[in-house]
Amino acid sequence: MGEKTYSTTWMWQSNSGGTHGVSLDTGDMTLTWFDDAAGCGCAESAGDQSIAQFREKGGLFSLPDDIRAELQETLAHYENQAENEPQHQTA
Repeated sequence: MGEKTYSTTWMWQSNSGGTHGVSLDTGDMTLTWFDDAAGCGCAESAGDQSIAQFREKGGLFSLPDDIRAELQETLAHYENQAENEPQHQTA
């Protein structure tokens, strides 16, 4: 069996009937939130958020429990990956 893959983009129906979305930039570990987006890449961003801010204050939008759990698992994976990468020293 291959290595598990992790989603970095999620979409869900908002309480008002629209669509919310969030995308994780694994390079700089930030979340970009989208409001009423038919597709996260096509809409204007509702705001960026650091992972530390997300952990402290929660998301910019309310997340369904299943998406919150998957997002938390993905964050843990990429944070662990970053911690275990060899550090490059400069002379």
